Amino acid sequence: MSHALLSLAVCLAAGQSTPEKTHPLAPSLPLLSKEEYARFEKIIDRFILYDTGKLKGEEGKRALAEFNKLGPDAVFQLIEGFNRAANMEHSCPAVIIGRKLTTILSSSNDVQLLTFAKETIGLEVKAKRHMATVREVQFTAQLRRTAVQRRIASGGPRPSIGDTNPLGKPLKSMTVGELADAIPKARDLPLKNLLTEIEKREGPRVAEALGSVAGGSYESDVREFAGSLLAKHLARQKPDALRTLLKHERGEVRAAVAAAAGKKKLGAELIDLLNDSEASVRQAARTALVNLSGGADYGPASDADAADRAEAVRQWREWWAGQKR
Repeated sequence: MSHALLSLAVCLAAGQSTPEKTHPLAPSLPLLSKEEYARFEKIIDRFILYDTGKLKGEEGKRALAEFNKLGPDAVFQLIEGFNRAANMEHSCPAVIIGRKLTTILSSSNDVQLLTFAKETIGLEVKAKRHMATVREVQFTAQLRRTAVQRRIASGGPRPSIGDTNPLGKPLKSMTVGELADAIPKARDLPLKNLLTEIEKREGPRVAEALGSVAGGSYESDVREFAGSLLAKHLARQKPDALRTLLKHERGEVRAAVAAAAGKKKLGAELIDLLNDSEASVRQAARTALVNLSGGADYGPASDADAADRAEAVRQWREWWAGQKR
């Protein structure tokens, strides 16, 4: 596929949108106005300037905030911006745009869009520095396309314009899975409303969804909001549920679970967490143990090596054995 097809996507997107029109290269996306697509391009350009240090201060913060709000309807401009950034010497723009593309593509049900993304991501990128990121995003599109094709072949639903507008129906009528899949497409206040609704539900996807925002590339107030909801959700979970979540793949989830586990007096599980692969999780477990012990602190320090961690674990286990007696 040549650069002409990527240009064609932009040209096709330059028409005036109507409620009946969908994008000719992505039936799950609405066809917006040429002014709207031009606005997307400007937002991505300004983000690249910000991330390369050329746009600073309040203007830089505004550029980042606007970029964070982009959703699936800007996917063609994001692909073009990603390819351009991947040819630059700076590392961050390509990585961050690639991360946003990965989030969008991994929740898409549009085979045409996923095919287009797979074939155009990395188009004419010659710089070797970002080839690993390029391959990662390409693989995401390929993997998701295969999954959607299999689902369709087995009689599952085909993509429609509603797939990219899940907030068009009442939040209370959506399943946890639908709510979680809608996160990358929600913006500003709708995102906070979405997270609030997710927190009310039960099941493993709740912690996964809230943790993905708390540890994601969202604005700080959104991350903090998601973190507070995650803590609230975990506080009402039973010990067995917390034990399962202590093995969650996301470090931010395990760290949040540690605080709740301390209140449930899961001392043995917290001690095991002192050997976690992530320092933030180890320190969250240490803090929970200190609170559980009433002030005793056997470490380990944040920069402790393996030997020091082993000694801290030994002392905590000795303390815990005494508590059980």
